[in-house]
This record gives sequence, structure tokens and C-alpha cells, in this order.
Amino acid sequence: MPKKRGPVFFLKVIGSITLIALPFIIHFLISWLMTPSTVVRLAGGPDGGRYQELMGSLANTLRDSTQFRKVTVTSSLGTYENLRLLNNREVDFALIQSGSDAESDLSNHHHLVAFVSNVYPEMAHFIVNPSLTDEQIRNRSFGRFAIGKKDMGDSRLGNAFVEHLDLRATATEIVELDYSEIKQGFNRSELGAAIISVGLGSTFVDQLVTQGKCRLVSFPLRDAFLQKHIAYSSGSIPKGCYINFNGAEENENVESVMVNAQLITRLDIPATTVNAVLKTVHHAGFLKQNQLLELYQNGKSYALKKPDFSIHPAADRFYNPSIRPFINPELVDATEGIRSFVFSGLIGLFVVARWLKIRSARKHAHQLDEYIVRLLEIETEQMQLDRNYTNSDLQFLEDRLDEITKLRSNALREFTAHELKDDPAIECFISMSHALSEKINSKLTRDAIRKPNQTNENESNDV
Repeated sequence: MPKKRGPVFFLKVIGSITLIALPFIIHFLISWLMTPSTVVRLAGGPDGGRYQELMGSLANTLRDSTQFRKVTVTSSLGTYENLRLLNNREVDFALIQSGSDAESDLSNHHHLVAFVSNVYPEMAHFIVNPSLTDEQIRNRSFGRFAIGKKDMGDSRLGNAFVEHLDLRATATEIVELDYSEIKQGFNRSELGAAIISVGLGSTFVDQLVTQGKCRLVSFPLRDAFLQKHIAYSSGSIPKGCYINFNGAEENENVESVMVNAQLITRLDIPATTVNAVLKTVHHAGFLKQNQLLELYQNGKSYALKKPDFSIHPAADRFYNPSIRPFINPELVDATEGIRSFVFSGLIGLFVVARWLKIRSARKHAHQLDEYIVRLLEIETEQMQLDRNYTNSDLQFLEDRLDEITKLRSNALREFTAHELKDDPAIECFISMSHALSEKINSKLTRDAIRKPNQTNENESNDV
């Protein structure tokens, strides 16, 4: 009769299958973790603006890639709305205007936001009504002064500029307008001046300058501003960048400040997705198509200049591939819960297997106790028979001999070779059963020898 397989056997089978399947499971997990998300959501800016145009171009390029199934672009008012969309997980990547040092922007509210790359510099354009004289500009007699609306990145520069010249202490009226409203204000001569931050060659500024509705002037007290606002850098609007209403070029460069338009994401966006987007942004074709001169010429040195947020780990590895460890830290972090679960499960299985083994051993020991007790009973029973056996006595001894054989056979079937070797109790039982079998066999042999002799003696006496 085959030995009944207990829980330990099935646990060993399950463990063996798990070990065999483990490489395939790990390969599947790595493939799953290393595959970029097939859906990417981008946040741009106002319709017709530089942000919306650039993100639309990025979306089209990403759609051509086979690894992305769907790429969407969401219009927004600008930087602050993009930050809200990102924090609310409504988008995955966004463009913002960096440079804010307001307390609300530096708070821990944006702890999920991560820096990816600088994309292009946005130059501060200080534009004034052509009717304003240089003396009026020096005396800050602007009348109505326009800055960007609250949700626009221009509001960062605008508020910093207003504070820089202390315009709120003057008779100047500060108004928050979007680009179309600023354009309308200059066309109607309702604005004295405005400060906006856009890329060089902006169509919006070009139209105003060309139509003679405004003129560009240098950023006042620029060095003092840069000392207080370290995210900004000095820059200039080159001569000939815009043409005035007479069709003549500007006579000289316009000194100004600039700040970077930054591509940002969330820290929980997969590394492979960030890496795919970065490869697209830094591709020479994409840079040329979108005229990203600074990024095209200076690459990494410009891409990592003055980030507003901590750099996404995938971006850090993209720019510094030499420091990439053999094992992807993101993979380690992503599989931490799985590893804890697996190791906890293995420890639990080991404890259960150990308990079952001990329980089984105790059960076997209990069965062995019964076998030993029965042997001792047979030992006592056969002691009553010594000689002159009747046929019933002989049958009794033979039955007990068969019973001892069955007890020994059952014990050998229930215990493994290792248990027979290591457990002295089993060895003791086997020795006892052999000794008792030999004793009963000896009695039967002596009886078989004795009876013919007795018969011969009886016959001799009769003669």
C-alpha cells in the first residue's frame, strides 16, 4: 500500500514550482515596470501661445512613436493652472515659467512636482506706449501698468517687477490682463506700459512693435533685480529682432532679464515614460523644428540650469548615465512591496512546514509507541508458552510471529530512510521486533526438534 502524501509533500511541490517559475515571474515584472505608459497627458497654455504650440508639436512627435497609444494636450491659462493640473493628476507633463520666489510658490505644496528639463528661455519684454518719454519712464509715470493674470506665469515676473520699482507706492494703476487684453489696451492707447515674459521673436510683441503701438525699453535697475531674484539671468533682445513701425531696425540691443520655460512632471510618473519624453525633446529634429536654440546649442548644461523643483530620478539618469547603478533604483522601489510579500510568504511557509513536520513526527512517534506497546504485550504472552505445545499453542505463536512481521512492515512504510537513520527509537523498535521474532522462531524450532525425539523414546519404551 503506497504511503499517504501529507501537507509537507504538497508544500514542497508548490515551493519547487514557484522556484522554477520565479525567473519568468521576475522577467514579466521587469517588462511590465520598464514599459512606458501608453497614455500621456500634456498641459500647454493659452490657445495660440508658445506653450500650446510647443506641447502640440511634442504630442505629434510622441504619437508617431509606437510605444504611446494616446497623447493629449490640455489648454490652460498658464503656469499656475498647469501646476494645479499636475498636482491634481489631471496631466502628466506641463510647461511652466520658472523664477518665482514667492513664499506660496516655495511651500511644500508642490512636493509631488519634479523637474525634467529647461526648454527655452523666456525674455522679459518691458513695453511702453510710444507716447511716453524717457523722463516719464524714469519717473515711473506709467498711468496704467499691465501684468499677467493670476494663473499666468507672467504674473510671477509682473509682481516681482512691480515690487522691484515699488509701483504700488506711486499713482500707477496695476491691472492684470492676458495677452489679447494687453494688445487691445495698447491699440486703444489705454495702457502706459506692460511687462511680459515670452520667447524672443514673439508674434504678439512683433505685431505691437511693427504697428507702432508700443516700443521696447531696457529693464530698469536690472542688476539690482537680479541680485534679489536669483532664478533670473541677464539677457538682451538683439538688435533687429523686432522691426518698428518705420520699417527700421532697433538701433541697439535692449538689455533685459530672462527666465526659463521648464518642462515638469510628477515624481510618480514611470521612469520609462519620462525617459521617452526626454529623448523626444532632445532629439535634434525636434529642437530644430521648434527653434529651441539654447537647448540645441548647450544641451545638458542648459537643460539642468536653475531647476525650480527636484530633478526626477529618470531625468537625472538621462543626463548622467554613467552614475546609473546596475539595478534600477526605481525597480527596487517599485518591487519593494512585492519583495516584502514574497519573503514574508516564504518565512510563513517555512514556519508552517516546520510545524507540520514536527506534528507529523509526533504523530509517527505516537504510532511507534503503540507498536512498541504491542511488542511488549506479545513478549509477555509468548513467555507463558515454553514446552509441550498443543496445536492451539503452535497456532498462537505463529499468529504472533505474523503480527510482529506486520508491525515491522507498517513501521518501515511510515518512516523515511533519513528518519530510520536518525531516529534511535525506530532503530530500537526494529531491533526489538527482530529479537522477538527470533525468540518465537527458536521456540517453534525447539518444539519441532523435540517432538520426533519424544516419539522415538515412546516407541522404544513400548518395545
